Amino acid sequence: MQSEYSFRLDSGLEIKVRRETTDDLPYMIDLFEHVSPESRLERGGERVHRLDHGMAVKEATQLVQLNPAQAVVWLAFVDLPEQRSLPVASAYYTRTAADEADLTVVVRDDMRGKGIGSRMLYFALDQARADGIRKVASSFASKNEGAWQILQYSPYHITWQPSGEQIEVAIHLQARTTSSTVLN
Repeated sequence: MQSEYSFRLDSGLEIKVRRETTDDLPYMIDLFEHVSPESRLERGGERVHRLDHGMAVKEATQLVQLNPAQAVVWLAFVDLPEQRSLPVASAYYTRTAADEADLTVVVRDDMRGKGIGSRMLYFALDQARADGIRKVASSFASKNEGAWQILQYSPYHITWQPSGEQIEVAIHLQARTTSSTVLN
């Protein structure tokens, strides 16, 4: 597998990240079937406990069919002894204006808490910034402790607004900060 980016987990496992292709539908379906709302940082969307197979196929198909000029999707894989090329995460952004985008990061439930989400988020933010995006919008469940921790250490300035059980965030990509983010 040709990767654009890779990193090692504390366990020693190597995560390989590459852009999604039209052949990745089975990987996307597998990923979405193993992701709960607590494993997502995303913009809008209806929250369901877990995607059934039909819903996973629908969401994965929509991602694979996105226009590359408007959206960029990355998939992260790990090779385990019992399964090679296991999809563990995805990050993608969709342009909403010339210099703004909505961002989604999902991490497979059984791989949460290992640092994959933060690495995928920061990678996607850096890629969006390089593509001329100045502001990214996303949201997460207010109970999602992992998202709170990831955003606390973001290299970019973040503003947030509670919205029911969700937290709406705006990540400003004009310049990387030198200290941790203050959420306000």
